[in-house]
Amino acid sequence: MPAVQAATVAALILCLLVPGRSPLFWLLNRKTMVRIGVLSYSLYVWHFLFLAYFAPHALPFPILTRWTIWWIPAALTALLSYECMELPLLRLRRHLRRTPLPGA
Repeated sequence: MPAVQAATVAALILCLLVPGRSPLFWLLNRKTMVRIGVLSYSLYVWHFLFLAYFAPHALPFPILTRWTIWWIPAALTALLSYECMELPLLRLRRHLRRTPLPGA
């Protein structure tokens, strides 16, 4: 859909030209959108597991072979992995960066 792609690029360019004033800037900086952006890497990592491994094994249940169904458990897994793995590791990293090295 070239028209949609062109409109998206045009909107992003406008957003860059007038930061803080455009509706797109306002929309992309809403708390929900920022949260989705933060979770996007976890979702990227986990969605393949659900689509490639679990979906083909769900053949007796045709509704479960649809990719749209698998975004729900992938999103929940992404949220859990972010909250239980990524955030604690990021906190540890911040802590270790503040801790002075012995003998320094």
